[in-house]
Amino acid sequence: MRNSHSVSGQTHPPFKAPLYSRWAITPGGAKLCTGRRLAHAARMTLALLACVISGAFPRHADAGKFNKVLTPGDAAPEFSNLPGIDDERHSLADYRKAPWLVIVFLSHACPMSRGYDEPLVAIQDAYRERGVTMLAINVGLAINEGLAEEGLAVLKTRAEEAGYTFPYLIDEKRDTARAYGVLHTPTVFVLDEERKVRYQGAIDDRKVAASPAGESAVGEGVSGKTDRKSALPQRAWLTEALDALLADREPSPTETRARGCAVHYD
Repeated sequence: MRNSHSVSGQTHPPFKAPLYSRWAITPGGAKLCTGRRLAHAARMTLALLACVISGAFPRHADAGKFNKVLTPGDAAPEFSNLPGIDDERHSLADYRKAPWLVIVFLSHACPMSRGYDEPLVAIQDAYRERGVTMLAINVGLAINEGLAEEGLAVLKTRAEEAGYTFPYLIDEKRDTARAYGVLHTPTVFVLDEERKVRYQGAIDDRKVAASPAGESAVGEGVSGKTDRKSALPQRAWLTEALDALLADREPSPTETRARGCAVHYD
């Protein structure tokens, strides 16, 4: 982690703890804290929990600013044998003829993902003639053996409702999402002809606040309520990146923080 806290070995004299004191777990053990030390201990506890949670994605030496696995310029991880709503199996190599490939990880049950249905269709339609191919990968369905057809039926209905004009695949075991370091849906990756990552992160900068019910947990089939009264985006990160790359310029930024529904890994 970029920000670390050192734990002092200094001992403190005994004192009578006021009612608002709390016990906190720190690298030095359980400590009774009050006042400023209570706030510091709370930050330490959250930091430790973040370390435990991030164990699903050990940070690579060349990881990006927000993505713990990939950084812009890295070769895109290969994937193969992913079932699609066209009843075919797909691999990254199948799209070798596409000059530019946009991979977007979605969840059919995620309100944030569903909120981007129209923008994604519009982006694909606007950039198709410029050599951009979009590919959606669903990580919201963990398909057990023998249930692939049922899962595909769900996605076929979802794609028809959304009017998708691009391939829609199922990442059955979420291995592809893990290889790409996906933590939330939606998350996009723009790949060049050599299949190197040129942009990764959010589609735009809109912020959708989760209600007290919480954001939906991708993979558990639970759809949380979402506040729809969010401001319109001020920056269209994905289309800005595509415009820059098509003009032979480097996108700025090349990475943003993807927000949305958390992807749960086994």
